[in-house]
Amino acid sequence: MGQALGPRCAAMLMLVGVAMLVTFAPALSADLPGSDDPDFAAALDLWLQGDDLDALQQMTELAHSSNTSAQILLALIDKTSALPGPDLAGLSRADRIALLRDSGGISGRNWMHAAAQNSALAHTWLALWQMEGGAELGRRFAWLSEPRATREALLTVVSRTEAGFPAGIRAQDWYPASLGYLTEDRVVTPADLAHLPQNHPLQALVGPPLSVTQTRDWLAIDQLAAPLRFACDSQCPETRDDCIAALYHAVGGYSALLVMGSPVASLISDDDFVKSPRGIGSVARRIMLRHSARTRMTLLRKLADLDQCAASWLEAEFKRYSPPKRSTPTEAN
Repeated sequence: MGQALGPRCAAMLMLVGVAMLVTFAPALSADLPGSDDPDFAAALDLWLQGDDLDALQQMTELAHSSNTSAQILLALIDKTSALPGPDLAGLSRADRIALLRDSGGISGRNWMHAAAQNSALAHTWLALWQMEGGAELGRRFAWLSEPRATREALLTVVSRTEAGFPAGIRAQDWYPASLGYLTEDRVVTPADLAHLPQNHPLQALVGPPLSVTQTRDWLAIDQLAAPLRFACDSQCPETRDDCIAALYHAVGGYSALLVMGSPVASLISDDDFVKSPRGIGSVARRIMLRHSARTRMTLLRKLADLDQCAASWLEAEFKRYSPPKRSTPTEAN
């Protein structure tokens, strides 16, 4: 009679199974077809500057001409609620579908399906969205130099399975240090976080709460907090440190930072994205979407106690997404 598999053997079989699943995917490469097309580069730059409609119309035309890079970016904009600007968010559902999706079906077809024919990156995104595989998907994103996607994939797997990862996986070079707390039994020990500085937010899981000073020191230097730093550099330079602390509170803390950054690092470096008007605007939109319309004013009042400039900027950003009020006709005298 056979013996039950231990956790390590089970994990290895899971990786082998997923490797077999993706055997027929395009070869692993960080180079995306179409990224060197001057028309795509122009559309991408326009989008990063905050333009939605003209930039995305150009990308849609390129996607229909089989530009894989345009297809991948459109697919991720379609799937990522923090990326649309006010003009795109204000379109009718039918117009958004026409702008962001390929033809097919009742609601169109996400462009990632077409891109997956030519791109390992697109193939890996599809596998994640279709709930195929486990930690191997994170490793593939890491091989493709997509740090945000790596974290998102691993977090998605944990959310789906309600279990973390064996020590053998977490010890591998590709595994993000920022996710060291995702242990197999979800019990975190000091040894699991020994590689992190003492002022890292995760240290509060195994020790006393961090002080305000410790948290601010971490926010000032860690790469995960770069979206907040550049938003405050741009909007509130005179109260920068208070602004960063206010946005950290508003966005929901550490877990929110894990999925922020460039949607496609192969096309847009994290530094370029977080410094761009698109990246800065996405911070405000992410905060807006985290709070209901009813609770946003309460949030802004609380943030004003931390930094009035940050609160005022967010209020102005929220208003950009509000539909214009219709005037009420009055009777002529």
